[in-house]
Amino acid sequence: MIRLLTLCLFSLVALALTLGCGGSSENPVKGQENQYDIHDVNNPIPSSALDVKIEAIKTTIKPGEIVELEVKYTQLPETRILVDWINVTEFGELSETEEEKLTWTAPNDINTLEVIEIINVVVTGVSRMISTDGLDTRTQILTETKTILLTVTGT
Repeated sequence: MIRLLTLCLFSLVALALTLGCGGSSENPVKGQENQYDIHDVNNPIPSSALDVKIEAIKTTIKPGEIVELEVKYTQLPETRILVDWINVTEFGELSETEEEKLTWTAPNDINTLEVIEIINVVVTGVSRMISTDGLDTRTQILTETKTILLTVTGT
């Protein structure tokens, strides 16, 4: 019984040493030239700062045709951007879905005069915010969703 208790206590101490006491890292210096002061907890970046737009070569296409789609957004300083494309109605096929540019291929077999395809793009920005004294840190998540409608005309 004492061996089991000693083993548990030793494991707990080893785990605590591995995890540490929170650690520390060098705090970034508060930026003066950025449009948005991402280090200031009291001055968060507005969600609209991403300014997301979807562009397509054309939005009315024929069956089997390929259309290029591109998302444009403002790259904020020291902010990690994630892009996710969603084929909402699941007609046709999207190419790679984690890039700024991709293609969508219209389905070949359309039984009606017209099909509307809905594609969403979700742009998420993640930035670390630090107070001016360096004691308060937070993560700010910005997200903006845009939709594009593609019309596939039957033959």
